[in-house]
Amino acid sequence: MNPYQFGFTGGTDNHNGLPADVAENDYVGSHGPADGSLEARRTGEIDGWIKAKESSPGSIAAVWATRNTRGAIWDAMAARESFVTSGPRIKVRFFGGADLDASPANARALVEQGYRVGVPMGGIITGLPRSPTFTVWASKDPDGANLDRVQIIKGWVDAKGEPQDQVIDVVWSGDRKPGKDGRLPRSATRWT
Repeated sequence: MNPYQFGFTGGTDNHNGLPADVAENDYVGSHGPADGSLEARRTGEIDGWIKAKESSPGSIAAVWATRNTRGAIWDAMAARESFVTSGPRIKVRFFGGADLDASPANARALVEQGYRVGVPMGGIITGLPRSPTFTVWASKDPDGANLDRVQIIKGWVDAKGEPQDQVIDVVWSGDRKPGKDGRLPRSATRWT
């Protein structure tokens, strides 16, 4: 079994009847009376098991489906062509393959190429004559902060059967450069 062969979706685990309750500017809490006051949401604990300020029960699932129908959405989820956010309504497209153009003309060209000669996020790449290349497209939440960076996390199981991973910064805002250790410094810009 490949422990990295899975897709992501998310949901909201709260007790206030508000699906996708992820807005930080009007967060009303997630457990009713247990965190029902502003002070309790800032400094309290929820039922004695988690600090309220560490709790974020909201998430939003995103699925790239061919149509906005139950069947098409289900098919896209089964294909793992999905992702999840903790609130920002970002958009992400990701494809892997051997012959992907690194600089498609636009997002539409990236998607058309990705399906034609690659595999979309969640798919399984097989039988490549050489190492895969990847294309990624992301856009920020129209009402949110700018994106700081896009990272790809490479996961594998080594010869000893131990899971390994590597985080790779692939594109970022500003004119920062990775350091000698390969890590990208934080942005000096504070997005609001």
